Amino acid sequence: MLLLLAGQNLLIFWRHYFDGIAFPDDFLLTYHAIPYYWIEAVKLGKGIAWIPFQGMGYPLFLNLQSGEFYLPFWLFPLFDGTYTIHAAVVMQGAHVLLGSIGAAVCARLLGVGWRESMLAGIFYQCFGGFYSNSQHPDIVRAFAFLPWLCGPVFADWRIRSTSLMIGVVTLPMWVFAVWTGGYPGTAMATLFVLATVSVLRTLRERDVSGVGIWILVALVAGTLVAGIALVPAFLSSGEIARSKTIETLAYDYMLPGDILSFAFPINNSYFGHDISMRSFFVGFPVVALFLMGIVEVRRRMMWPLISGLIALLMAAGPLHQILVLMIPPLGLSRFVMADYRALIGLVAILAAVTVLDDRHGGKKGGIIWLLLFGIFVWYGVHALNLERAYAKEDHIALLMVLLVGVAAILNRFAARLLGWTLEPLVFVVGAVFIWYSSYLLNVMPTPARAEVISVIRWLAILALGLNFLCSLFIKKSLEPLLIIFSAIVAAYIASTLLVARVNQNGVMIPIAITAVLTIVALSPVFLQSGRGVVMPALATVAISHWMCVTWTERYFAPPAQDGTAWVESIAGKFSDTREALKRQLRTETCRGPRHDVPLPTADRFPWSGYYSGQYFMQDYSGPMKFQRQQSILGSDDLRGFAMLPWTMVAVSDLHRTHDADLSKAPRVDAVCSAYGTTEIRYQIDLGVPTAVVENEIYAKGWSARLLCDDCGWSGGAKDIFPVDVKGFRGWQLPAGRYVLIARFDTPYRTLGMAITLLGIGLWIANGWSIMRPKRIWLSRQTGRAIKVDPS
Repeated sequence: MLLLLAGQNLLIFWRHYFDGIAFPDDFLLTYHAIPYYWIEAVKLGKGIAWIPFQGMGYPLFLNLQSGEFYLPFWLFPLFDGTYTIHAAVVMQGAHVLLGSIGAAVCARLLGVGWRESMLAGIFYQCFGGFYSNSQHPDIVRAFAFLPWLCGPVFADWRIRSTSLMIGVVTLPMWVFAVWTGGYPGTAMATLFVLATVSVLRTLRERDVSGVGIWILVALVAGTLVAGIALVPAFLSSGEIARSKTIETLAYDYMLPGDILSFAFPINNSYFGHDISMRSFFVGFPVVALFLMGIVEVRRRMMWPLISGLIALLMAAGPLHQILVLMIPPLGLSRFVMADYRALIGLVAILAAVTVLDDRHGGKKGGIIWLLLFGIFVWYGVHALNLERAYAKEDHIALLMVLLVGVAAILNRFAARLLGWTLEPLVFVVGAVFIWYSSYLLNVMPTPARAEVISVIRWLAILALGLNFLCSLFIKKSLEPLLIIFSAIVAAYIASTLLVARVNQNGVMIPIAITAVLTIVALSPVFLQSGRGVVMPALATVAISHWMCVTWTERYFAPPAQDGTAWVESIAGKFSDTREALKRQLRTETCRGPRHDVPLPTADRFPWSGYYSGQYFMQDYSGPMKFQRQQSILGSDDLRGFAMLPWTMVAVSDLHRTHDADLSKAPRVDAVCSAYGTTEIRYQIDLGVPTAVVENEIYAKGWSARLLCDDCGWSGGAKDIFPVDVKGFRGWQLPAGRYVLIARFDTPYRTLGMAITLLGIGLWIANGWSIMRPKRIWLSRQTGRAIKVDPS
């Protein structure tokens, strides 16, 4: 399984691994620059709590996307490695592989066979969120951790297998990873859903509630272990501008049309979201299998489906709008659809392989998926190709989906109460819809081919009609006729696409072919023969469908020049900037004027300071979301004061200073002798006590020590603390000649470390409780309770 998933990973990313292609847009900006900077600083033994080069200086702990506590990043300073763009690309591809392995393990914990579990891994490695969000490494990492988090929550708690116990014991590790290495919004969304489901399941399944308590304790323990990163940021959240505007945020919710992205390309304006937030893609095979089984919910899929339903209600908005009022942190992320979509996709994949696993076990059910399949294909062609040119007809497509849903429900009741099914009738409705779709699409075939297409239509309806009559009188559905119907409909779709004369999207032809291949791949399930080819066939179709949709898209594989060469064209060659950064970090010379580059385009934003050690007013990431920086940039007087080289001025009153006062105030006799990352040294010479302000950003965590051998205070050293003066650091300094050493230490770090230690202790205690020798196991084969001899 590992070799096959690794092979799929190489197939997907070989151009990134070996041809120098990087991921686009934000991936090449601060997502790479920030960890690159602090890794280089750590290698030189410099403090990283404060970043002086960007956004006029800001505390690293407030940027939860920096990866400061994500342990794999620390392998670079540990082994003296360089976090190059290529290293970042390889790390991202490795996380996608990790996610696919996790999906296979998650399916296995649901009791699915190893072959079906491997297929779940293949499907999840094709999940569209990994690729439409390729520019956002922390979101990709959060998606990769998701199956590992879900496994113990979704597993059958009554079968306390070794895999389940190990999954629960290691759960805090994945919780810590998603908090420190994933996107905070996705982490909050995922853990909220899993904790909710765990509580509901613990209350409902009283006989195995102990497992639920272990899982809840593990989720709490993992969050506490991340306290060293979360506590300082949480207690300082008032510094973040968004915390004051949470009630006015415009959230990006899922729209009805987004259901198309489960199988269709997203590079079309129909969706209306940022392109990185659109894709639910899991591929036609998953859609087909999911629709085959959704009308027959299996017991082991109940809790995953409940999780998916909660995620769907949150992504669509109704539940989210209510819970944001009660749990404000759920509202900090604007892209709600993106935060919950991986959970929705994973649930669809797990439901799909569970259906396939049951089919191999001999169970038999409806095959309504063929009709629904057709509806998705044709509604997708309508929506994507014509870009709402026939938007007034949308209600017809939605009505057909509703009719099919009703027919599916009737089919279940009819099968149980009357002994016969309505599947053929449903297919007739589908054929009528497919026929009508050609008029919706305004497809104008040539006269010669129009007659051929007409014959195909009638042959399809004839096959359906015969099957319908057989179900009425013989009480049995002729499955070979349905396979024939599938082939006829596929031929009709291909013919219509090939002869279309208007608004045709070239990618729809390979997608139509993918639909045909899916039908062929699944046909052995119904023909009761040749089942050995189902797995490789579905895997092949899934990967080929992914390639049709994603392989050449710029959001996944931009040109090679969009990688290292593009960054170097803006920030300078890495060999040069790395030396410049090291020189600045080593020499600690006082800073010169800050660069002001207020242009709102990514290629002009001054994120290059992370590479070169230059000082900038702005940044393309967290600092511009801090209230203090925004207020300074909004005032010409404050902005001008911040742009100056390091300066200390005297003011009459620290608490009654106006913006214009700082630009006009006289400078004091002070010299900056050393300007480091988290420490600055000043030589001060004052005749009288003076209130001073320096053009450095204030933040809680700064303090200073005054060192003097012969001054007016006793002890030779004195500690003072700054005050916020219009966003800058203000000091009340005594008279005398002395050295002032200002240092920045992350506030609440001690509390955060204490909570982390508490979390580690809780983790150990929970693990001991789970894995202690005198446990009772339930045999997977017999279901009997077996006591393990402690000896």
